[in-house]
Amino acid sequence: MKKLSKLSQECLQHKGLCCENRTPPFLLQKEISAFLSRGCSKDKLSRKGTCYSTEGLCPFFREPFCRIYPNRPVDCKTYPVSIGIENGQIVYVIDKKCPAVQKGMVTRRFINSAVRLWRKNLPPLEWIEDYQRNDKSENYDLISIEAYLNDCGVNTEDLI
Repeated sequence: MKKLSKLSQECLQHKGLCCENRTPPFLLQKEISAFLSRGCSKDKLSRKGTCYSTEGLCPFFREPFCRIYPNRPVDCKTYPVSIGIENGQIVYVIDKKCPAVQKGMVTRRFINSAVRLWRKNLPPLEWIEDYQRNDKSENYDLISIEAYLNDCGVNTEDLI
């Protein structure tokens, strides 16, 4: 069995707190068919502009585990790092409500990995705008990843 990272151990300790308290995952266009093929019924998906999301709690989450963890959507893989648009530019933010963030456990390495994954799967700007508009911001306390790393005393010069 693969040894879990400290971050993964922290997530397991909180038994999917983020999965229960955030909005359901938003799916990139290429993730929709994979989600349906894994057993998510069409009536569990709702369209929100150019985005699709599950209605209610993700059908693949069963406390404390995600049943499709290795194949979960980019939105889930990158949490607590998220993508948005500010002043016409793509920005990356981090959710300070995440217990791992509060403990300073989300490293520059994880953040770089999350940003790379978003960039590799970069959705159209309209999708990002819809994602931002439709996500329930009251479930988050978002700050820029640069501000988070500065607060942790981490040099942000080699941040992607």
